Amino acid sequence: MQDALIATVARYAPAWVRYVLTVSEIGRSNEGWVLASGDNIAIMDAGGTSAMPLWPYRELAASASGAEDELAATEPPPEPTSIDALELVEKILPALIANEVSVATFPAPDDTRVIEARGVIRDLQVFIDEPRDVASELAAEAGTVEVEGWAPLSVPDLGPSDQEADASFWLLASEDEPSVIGVVIGGRPALALFATRPTAEEFAEAAGVPAMPRPASTDSLIGHWLLMAFTAAWDVALVTDDGSFGAVKPVRLALDLALASAQQAEKN
Repeated sequence: MQDALIATVARYAPAWVRYVLTVSEIGRSNEGWVLASGDNIAIMDAGGTSAMPLWPYRELAASASGAEDELAATEPPPEPTSIDALELVEKILPALIANEVSVATFPAPDDTRVIEARGVIRDLQVFIDEPRDVASELAAEAGTVEVEGWAPLSVPDLGPSDQEADASFWLLASEDEPSVIGVVIGGRPALALFATRPTAEEFAEAAGVPAMPRPASTDSLIGHWLLMAFTAAWDVALVTDDGSFGAVKPVRLALDLALASAQQAEKN
């Protein structure tokens, strides 16, 4: 991953994006990074919870090595240290469980989320067994595509109910069952996000889709819909006002939305 993109992810990416990037890169490269002083791995205070910081790249660990306020003091100061993926799964993480220490993957100054070590073991094992290049997904920009039809996508729940005034995009939600409308791209389903309500209504009418437009705010997209799409291995289809379709990876759209939201907040 290019340095500029790594810096953007480190500053703006939602916590779940940083998490899946971390575990996927460790599973793919067979290497994770911690801060350690000799044999002692640094532990941080994450809002009152003891957690081991874990990164996918050396440069990220190195940039955090001076965070004395959060890291437990050691002498000599901790330095970036590589740990094999299997050692993490079989030795380091079980030791954290025994000592009731959690994991902070790719911690960020204003958005550090801790995860139980058991969950990290489970997810790391998934990515070790079935590698997935999340770094490439983050680097992939949206591109115009042709769709091959539409299909209902079953969802566990429809998430938060947003107000129209907060809509960043619109979904088409089924009237009869917990599902939303997706489109088929290259034989694979993609979650359809419409630029405006009229665009969603026109699509539903033209396709004969029994569904109603549903507003989706930036927060619900980042925290619910895009995470769901990533987990289900769906792409995302962005439907513009003129009816054209652009395909984008869920992790990339989550990053772009978070970046745009942060930049708008900085302007205000």
